[in-house]
Amino acid sequence: MINLDKNVSNILKEAVNKKELTPREAIIFPIELGCLAFNLFGSDEVTLDIELVSKWLRVCSEQKGMYQENSNETEGKELSAKSLVSHAVQFGFLIYENEAIHFKDNILQDYFCAIYCSQQFLDSFILANTRRHIWKIWAEVDPSLPDKLIQYLKDNQDNATRWDASDALYAIANQRVRNLLIEALEDSTSNIRSQAAEDLGRLNEVKALSQLIKALSDPDPKVRASSATALGEIADKQAVKPLISCLNDKNSDVRQEATYALGYIGDPLAVEPIIQLLKDPQIEDSAAIALGYLKDKRAVEPLIDALEDDSEELQFWAANALGKIGDKKAVDSLAKALSISDNERLVSVMAWALGKLGDSRAFEFLIKDLQSGSTTSNPQEVEKAWKAAEALGALKDKRAVPYLLAALNHNSFFLRINIAEALGKIKDHRSKEALIKLLQDKDNDVRASAVK
Repeated sequence: MINLDKNVSNILKEAVNKKELTPREAIIFPIELGCLAFNLFGSDEVTLDIELVSKWLRVCSEQKGMYQENSNETEGKELSAKSLVSHAVQFGFLIYENEAIHFKDNILQDYFCAIYCSQQFLDSFILANTRRHIWKIWAEVDPSLPDKLIQYLKDNQDNATRWDASDALYAIANQRVRNLLIEALEDSTSNIRSQAAEDLGRLNEVKALSQLIKALSDPDPKVRASSATALGEIADKQAVKPLISCLNDKNSDVRQEATYALGYIGDPLAVEPIIQLLKDPQIEDSAAIALGYLKDKRAVEPLIDALEDDSEELQFWAANALGKIGDKKAVDSLAKALSISDNERLVSVMAWALGKLGDSRAFEFLIKDLQSGSTTSNPQEVEKAWKAAEALGALKDKRAVPYLLAALNHNSFFLRINIAEALGKIKDHRSKEALIKLLQDKDNDVRASAVK
């Protein structure tokens, strides 16, 4: 963007020298053109006409304190819509053809949009309506933008706009942003410390590791929980022992986030402490989920015991974890639980786990989930279908082939991927033509699965 900025500046300077623009117009010009670029992102328009240009300039002047359009004022005021477009076409920024106007390319549109944004007061409107990729360009145009966003977080308590500001920092993600967030971990306001920890995790900022570990001892439980979450996303094993210590935190949110983090990191040192949390009614579900990530066979017996717990939610996640761990010790217990459960969600996950373990008692249940999920767009039902396809692939039962082929036209690429992989594992000649057809699928991952 630096070269583009120089080129635009040189073009405008030359226009002033040739008296095509006044010095004041040369200042206003990129902002007004940016106003068009900004509004074009939020509209259904692909191209512009003079009437729409005039309307947008007028709206921008009313909403954001811009110079209002008025071609009858004396020299030095605002450019009229027609003269703005005329100059922009002349300078090569806009193209006018077939009575329609559009930017020469996306790079120019993005640049002028960033110029416009850089002249606005940072408020909820700008935060909510600026496209994510523009923030990075804006930060190049105005290097102080990260500081302004951090200050916005400090000055505002509205969660929605704070999230927009946080998302902007994430989109910029330059070193200035990272340094400011690390500094913010020491802020006097706990909300800022918590947000900073969360953002550093999203950025996978390894340089913040020691500060985030220190923040696990913060007096505010929200900061401790956010720091645990961030450490899980960074997934450095240096955080394992400090996170294990957090499993005894008096706050259940902190215990829960530390449990998830340890599951994501995947260090076997965490297995036994997390098994103990299957007895903690506040986070037993989280413990089962984490044990599924860890995939350690030491957890099999405690998870089998959890299949008989009164909590159906714990039963669900225990079955899910057993399917991921893949130890056949769990087969009979899963089959027994499957045979007595009347909870559809539980039946589906237990059938999936049994299928992953290669037990044919899951077959009819899996076919039912595949059929029901492949004829609907309901996300929960579709998820059941693609998990059923995955398990049917593990079973390698040729009876599943016609059912898998019948579901191949669903618009879920997850489902098509799992069906392709299942057909590949079953290796039935009836699948050949369908797999060849999938090589033309619109989704890259589906095509790759068909190749396998």
